[in-house]
Amino acid sequence: MTASEPGSSVLLLDDEPAIVAALQRSLRAHWPRAIQPLRLQSFTDAHAALGHLLTHPVDVVVCDYRMPAMDGIDFLRRVRSLQPDAGRVLLTGTPDLAAVLRAVNEAGAERVLLKPWQHLELVDVLVRSRADSRQRRSEAARADAWRVAQGELDAAEAERRRSSVPEVITIQPYLPSSIAEDLP
Repeated sequence: MTASEPGSSVLLLDDEPAIVAALQRSLRAHWPRAIQPLRLQSFTDAHAALGHLLTHPVDVVVCDYRMPAMDGIDFLRRVRSLQPDAGRVLLTGTPDLAAVLRAVNEAGAERVLLKPWQHLELVDVLVRSRADSRQRRSEAARADAWRVAQGELDAAEAERRRSSVPEVITIQPYLPSSIAEDLP
């Protein structure tokens, strides 16, 4: 997903299929024509959604707060590390100030919306989040172009950054040499 690519890409995550379906209906019915097509990727499993985000850039991620495998704040924290420019919105059925603060401070959520949401408010939040996401990507591309011009960044690396999600780095756990020597 680049800053100039037409349309909008939104990932939806809620462990309840009925909520995901309601979000889809709401967005399809009210999404502005000027930023069509709307590409929705919908999930009821946080791990499947994270797997998708490894290879598919999105403009905005919307997720529920209370889910069985991981809560929405942990999910958004992981989204932030995978796709730092993507907008992050948390949905919650319980207005919990501590959770709201964690969502903003720890996961970089731009907004927290209460269920049941107002259709036009949801669309407005996501349209603004999409614009902010694309602005961040555009600024990063301009900064990379400047670094290439200054000889501080290779042109191929700048293109890789622009056309893909960040590389995932596997970190091996540290084992003291005394333990590592005993392993087969």
